[in-house]
Amino acid sequence: MKYEWVKNGADYRCELPGSITLVVTPVHYAKGFTPKAARGTKWRAQASHWDASTSTLSRYGRDEYMNPVASAEDAMKLAQSIYEDARIGN
Repeated sequence: MKYEWVKNGADYRCELPGSITLVVTPVHYAKGFTPKAARGTKWRAQASHWDASTSTLSRYGRDEYMNPVASAEDAMKLAQSIYEDARIGN
């Protein structure tokens, strides 16, 4: 599967079929008016599912919030693995 990541401020998002969104966010932000990642910050990964009928956003797959990784690229790989594991039922 091809993942297309889009920068959104300091974050990165990847929209997937089935109302699934992968998100990568920095742990710390640089000071200033424009949101950007602080130098040397770690990154968090998550996958979420939007249910439009109930207007509810919920976690999709395992919770990796407390496991930040060294780079945005590593967090993207982690988010992709969260999605793939949940999709196949692991």
